[in-house]
Amino acid sequence: MSARMTLAASVLVPLWKWRGAIAPPVGQRVLMYHAIGSTVPSDAQGRYSIALVQFAAQMEHLAASRRRVGVLGQTDADVVITFDDGYRDNLTQAYPVLKRLGLPFTIFAASGFVRSGAPLYLSGVELRALAADPLVTIGAHGDSHTRLTTLTGNALREELGNSKKWLEDATGKAVTVMSYPHGAVDARVRAAAGAAGYGAACCSEFGLNGAGCDPLVMARTDIWSADSLDVFNAKLAGEWDWMRFFTRCGL
Repeated sequence: MSARMTLAASVLVPLWKWRGAIAPPVGQRVLMYHAIGSTVPSDAQGRYSIALVQFAAQMEHLAASRRRVGVLGQTDADVVITFDDGYRDNLTQAYPVLKRLGLPFTIFAASGFVRSGAPLYLSGVELRALAADPLVTIGAHGDSHTRLTTLTGNALREELGNSKKWLEDATGKAVTVMSYPHGAVDARVRAAAGAAGYGAACCSEFGLNGAGCDPLVMARTDIWSADSLDVFNAKLAGEWDWMRFFTRCGL
């Protein structure tokens, strides 16, 4: 974290903990991961590359917590586990842990990354194999991972529609959920996502999704490589939801 966020955490985590004790938050928490056990070249600070032993400890803690882990749109699910970009380690590292614990999860894959053939990302064959498991939901993350708020007209429609169609063709299953690349969404992009056939979409704004939340602008809780198990548990409990002030989406 930056010095500014570290200072904010020292003040706001205790405040949010007290706030939760007075009025416990109710709703669905969507966890956001990226790479597990791999180095991501674009992540200079290493924030989004979680060590396998760390990830396994978090998932074991989650499984033992009696929280109901489900999928987006499942009304009785307390927690949803998601991964952005479509890294191969989601299959080789994360999947065995989640399969052992029986925890469902969603991979938001950027279809252009998959098509690239780069060893860092899942292949189409691997994506289809994951999609065949009932525990796994495949969602879209744009085609080229472009900030959708920078696109207009046909370019925006193609970025949303092409990624959906390509992933459906690759997996043989309907793709009805997505996450916005870079968390970039505004009213125009939200409307385009709905028109493209997505029933739920996630941004990168911290928070809980309570009753009446907009299914096309669902908040998520980012998990970082520096998070101890205590911090992970605090994030589950909503004690880091003040981060929404730093991660506001465009709505």
